[in-house]
Order: sequence, then C-alpha cells, then structure tokens
Amino acid sequence: MVRFVYYRPIAVTSILSKIFETVILNRYQDCLITCYNQFGFKNKHSTDLCTFTLKHVIDFYQSMSSPLFICYLDASKAFDRLNFWVLFDKLLKRGMPVIIVRILIYWYTTQNFYVRWGSSVSEAFKSSNGTRQGGVISPHFFNVYVDDLSSALNELNVGCFINHICINHLMYADDTVLIAPSISILQHFILVCEKYASTSEIIFNVKKTVYMCIKSKIVLMPSVPKLLLLGQPVKLVDKYKYLGIIMTSDCKDDADISKLRCNLYSRGNSVIRNFKSCSDDVKTHLFKTYCTSFYCSHLWCNFTADSLRRIKVAYNRVFRILMNLKHRISISRTFLDYNVHHFDIIMRNAITGFIKRLESSENNLVQAITKSQFYTYSGLFTYWKTVIF
Repeated sequence: MVRFVYYRPIAVTSILSKIFETVILNRYQDCLITCYNQFGFKNKHSTDLCTFTLKHVIDFYQSMSSPLFICYLDASKAFDRLNFWVLFDKLLKRGMPVIIVRILIYWYTTQNFYVRWGSSVSEAFKSSNGTRQGGVISPHFFNVYVDDLSSALNELNVGCFINHICINHLMYADDTVLIAPSISILQHFILVCEKYASTSEIIFNVKKTVYMCIKSKIVLMPSVPKLLLLGQPVKLVDKYKYLGIIMTSDCKDDADISKLRCNLYSRGNSVIRNFKSCSDDVKTHLFKTYCTSFYCSHLWCNFTADSLRRIKVAYNRVFRILMNLKHRISISRTFLDYNVHHFDIIMRNAITGFIKRLESSENNLVQAITKSQFYTYSGLFTYWKTVIF
C-alpha cells in the first residue's frame, strides 16, 4: 500500500521579488477587489470581525425564534490546488494589464520545486498548481480565485437577511461557512459550491465538512434533516472550532472560555518553569507578553458566572506563582504595583477597541449589522454595556 504525504512548498524569493509584488499590489489593487463576504487578507479586516458577523446573525435569528443551519465547508488543500491558468484568466477579465499577466505567467511556470528531506535534496520539477507560499501577493490571488463562488452565492439573494442585506455565507481565505434559515436552502448552497468546485479544481472534503443546527427556543424540532455533500451525508455536530473560536449549537461561550483558560495555564507554566529566577521586571514583561492576551474574549456574552470566575482565578494564580506572592497579599494592589492590568481591565480594553473597529469598518456586512435596530439590543452589545459602564 502506497501512502502519499503532502507538503506545502515555501517560495524562497529575493527582496527585489517582494518589492515587485508589493508594487503590483499597490498599483493594481482595484483589480483584486473581492466581495464583502471575504474577510481574509484585507486591510482593517480580521477573524474577530468575521466571527462577530456570524454570531450576530445567529443571535438575530434566535431572537425571532427561527432555527438556523450552518455548514462549515472544508476545502482540501485549497491553496495548493489553485490552477495557474484559471487564475490568470480571472486576472485578465478583471482588467489586469496583459504585460503584468505575462510576467506572472513566466514567473509561475518557470519556477522550480525541490523536496528536501534532512540533508538530501531531490531533482528539480515543475508544478502548475498552488500559490507561492510566502509571497506578498499570493493571498490576494487566492481571494480572486474563490471570489466567483462568493458572487454566485450572493446572486441567489436567498438566506439570512439583516437590515435588508443578504448574509448567506462568510469566508476567511479558504474557511467558508454557509448560513441558511432552512436545510433546503442550505442544501441548495451546497449544490452551488459543488458546481463551482467542479470547474475550479477545488475538492471539498466530506469527512471534515460538518454542519450545525441552531434550534429555535419555541418551535420544537424532533429531528434535524440530513445534509448531503457530493452525494454523501455530512456530519451533524454540536460543537465546532471556527477561526480559533469554539462555536456551539446552544450558542454558549463556556467551551471557548475553558479552552482559553487551559491555554493560559499552559503559557503561564512555561513562563514560570523557564524564567522564575529572573528579575521582577523581566517576569512582569513576560507575563504581559504571554498571559494577558485572550483571543476574541470581546465576543463572549453567553456564559455562566463560574466560567468567568475560573479564568479570572487562573489569571491571578499564574501571576502569584510567577512573582512568588503569598496568598494573603492583595492581588489588585500587586497588579497596581507592577503596572499589570487586572483581568476586568483587559476585557474592558478589548471591548472598547473592538467597538471602535466596528464603527470604522468599511465592510458592507458589518455596516448592515451596526446600523440595524437589533444591534443595540443584541446579547453581545448588552453585555458590552454592563462591562464598560
């Protein structure tokens, strides 16, 4: 039995090459504009903005007692399957100058690939697929490559609506999530994705693709209908890690808080084990660097008091052990002495910073949410007010 192992190639390019890519990106950025549904590799966009949009759609439809069906599509090695010639054709249709495309064709088709295993290096070979991993413009090329799928889904004008704007899918690079108020609509979205994949050499992995049902709090649903991808049933899950955040069918954040608490203990133990004998200034700096960042904590709003209490205890405990503090010493006073933020202050700063980014966002979907009447009554915004004020 032959076993194939896939590796993503890394493009070793010169500084001049990176400068040339940057010039193309700045000079012809209008040719690389993609749909608002794509949040990856864009200025003033981030994973938390994408996740916020998904969470708000869920909250909005839950408030109306409507079920919601979400499919997390997994594309197998999407970056490595990108076809050069399909990409170049898309760039020409977008108005990219022919001379630039000819340079890119020469650049991509004449590059040599090698496989290195330890000190051994294989003979050179060519490839007609895949983006240049490490290239400045490669992520933007990938966005262009998959933008037709986003346009096809938007043209359906079917799915979830907020402030008269259709939000039926979200993308962050190759991470695609489909959102629909019924399983039949979601199945139709799947068919559109299958049609696009067949013409773009993209393969969706049935084993890794999952879907989730956010049930209505009022209307009973005895069973969740099946979803098919490429004629095979898709796995139904109650919990899924999307863009680093644990999403659950009950819309609670306890699992995500628990994950970050474990990560905090892991990072804290590493700092304590390796730097406990250092000076207080060094340990304080390391604590601020490795133990005061809580990824997307500003998107928490539905959790138990015990979950929040336990992560606060973990935060205080790591600092106590690192600084060798006795239990009778006030942790709040100690944070003040060492100029370290209390956990509540970290949460407050994260929320206020995210609200500013929301208000200044130029993304059409984000603007539709922040300008809707439901936004200020949503569960997340209500929690933000309690934390800030």
